[in-house]
Amino acid sequence: MTDATPQPDRINLPDHAAPKRPRVWTPERRAEAWERLLQHIADGGSLDAFCALTDTPSKPTVFEWIRSDPQLANDYARAREVQGDSYADKVADAAQQVLAGKLDAQAGRTAIDALKWLAAKRKPKVYGDRIDANVNLNGNLQVGWVIDLSPSGPVIEGEGATVIEGRTSADE
Repeated sequence: MTDATPQPDRINLPDHAAPKRPRVWTPERRAEAWERLLQHIADGGSLDAFCALTDTPSKPTVFEWIRSDPQLANDYARAREVQGDSYADKVADAAQQVLAGKLDAQAGRTAIDALKWLAAKRKPKVYGDRIDANVNLNGNLQVGWVIDLSPSGPVIEGEGATVIEGRTSADE
C-alpha cells in the first residue's frame, strides 16, 4: 500500500559552501581587499555580507589583520564611524519613502528606529542621545593640611598647672 499523503516538492537550497578564498594574501591583494572592505563598511554594508562575496577574506582573517596592524584597526574604526553617517542618510531616505507612499508607515517607523539606533552606536558623538556633561578644568589646586594647635576649650591657669577641658598638664 502506498502512502496517500502528498509529499512536498523538494526545495532547492542555495549552496552554502564558502566562496573560494585564496590561502595566501599577497600584500597587493590584501591592500586591494582591505580598500574594498573599508568602502563596503563606509557605505553601510556589514562585515558578514562582505566576507560572503567571492575573492574576499574570511571574517577571522579580517579580525587577524585588525589585531596585527594598528593602522588597519584605525582605518576600520574610522570606516565604522562613517557608517554612522551612511545610516543617518538611510533614515532620511526611509522617511522620504514613507512620505511618498512607497513604504508602509509602520515598516518605515521600524526601519527608521533601527537605523537611528545603528547610527547612534557607530557615531555616538553626533547621533547619540546622551549629552556629554564632562567638564575639563585646567588649573592649579593645592591640597595641604591645616593644623590648629590652639586649645579647643577654655584655658584655666592655676597653681602650676594649665587646665584644658578638664585635663591638667600634670596628668600627662
